[in-house]
Amino acid sequence: MSENNSNYIAIFLNWLQITLSAFFLSMAIILILLPIFTILQLPSFKIGSNDIWLLHWQNNQEFGFNIVFNPVMLLAIASIIGLITIIFRHQKRL
Repeated sequence: MSENNSNYIAIFLNWLQITLSAFFLSMAIILILLPIFTILQLPSFKIGSNDIWLLHWQNNQEFGFNIVFNPVMLLAIASIIGLITIIFRHQKRL
């Protein structure tokens, strides 16, 4: 394998590590929001539009408290975070 290919593989693995870390960290933050929203008794809301939403919090008498997140949107945001991090690291090396 050439040095150029191994460099691309290293960059991809670095991006994947950053992306997965950001994804799992954002999932943990959303799960921490559940008790916070429950204690504050916030009314129901949705972050995003009908088709593209990130977080949906439900608070009603029938169902109780419920928090739902869109994993596809979280992964997209984490991917963008990973890409920006790789670009900034590359800019510092130049």
